[in-house]
Amino acid sequence: MFRRLVDRLLLRTSVFNRWVWLVGRVLGGRRMTELTVGWLRRTRPRRERRAFRGYQPHPQDLFVSTYEKSGTNWMMHMAVQIAHRGDARFDHIHDLVPWPDGLPLPGIETDLAHPVGDTLRVIKTHAVADRVPVSPDARYVVVVRDPKDVFASLYHFFLGGLGRMAASGIDPQRFLELFLEDRAGFGSWCEHTASWWALRDLEQVLVLTFPEMKADREACIRRVAALARVELSEAELRTVLLKTGFTWMREHESRFTPPVPTLRDSNFRMMRRGGSGDSSELLPPEQIARIDEVFRARLLELGCDFPYDEIFGA
Repeated sequence: MFRRLVDRLLLRTSVFNRWVWLVGRVLGGRRMTELTVGWLRRTRPRRERRAFRGYQPHPQDLFVSTYEKSGTNWMMHMAVQIAHRGDARFDHIHDLVPWPDGLPLPGIETDLAHPVGDTLRVIKTHAVADRVPVSPDARYVVVVRDPKDVFASLYHFFLGGLGRMAASGIDPQRFLELFLEDRAGFGSWCEHTASWWALRDLEQVLVLTFPEMKADREACIRRVAALARVELSEAELRTVLLKTGFTWMREHESRFTPPVPTLRDSNFRMMRRGGSGDSSELLPPEQIARIDEVFRARLLELGCDFPYDEIFGA
């Protein structure tokens, strides 16, 4: 019942946005942003605990596990096109990809109880590995992105997504403090990375990095297809390669933009550049170096040997 009420409210975009604008004006941009990210952080553990109740891993299930703003749509689309041999058709990516630990937004399926067919089912999750039923009966592809780029992407996402609420938004320095304190609404980058990196040697787990995807997308497609046990012909591979390129996805951006009312009728861009280095436009060099210092140290505290400096060039 609650889900239906939320859907009904969110679908009434104009009414919702008027209320959002009014609340944002009363509270102020910074306060509205902090309340929003705080709510996301508080509700996340409950969503993750409920996400996989009653779920049984299935050989046709391929999980795409990422920390937020880490190439999630890119990898979901890659997996979906592999599953459909380059012929996946959808109005929105979540028409084909359930998100069990996701927000209660219209058009996003959270229930995994429906039967699995013969085609590979792609499942999105942002949860740490401990909260996902990792089993030899399913497959898991993980993408790890430089936290400096994650920070920049999150900042622009909130700035665009909360534009009607936040008026002038929140400055990068304040958002950085929230991010470094794991208070940016999405949990800990280090915990997520460490939890999945520890499983990298399992046959059913493939860990890729964002730089790998940028450097050789074809090789990544081949590796994901092998993990999913899908044999693509050369023609199918070329089609998947074309459709997972930045140009194609940018031209079809509406199929990947979250169904959030504040993003509708706005100039928000889900796919800004598809690259790295945006943090240098938001922060001075000493603050960028601080991100590396903090996250490197936390990985060590967690006993994680993820090669941070080697991969992210710190």
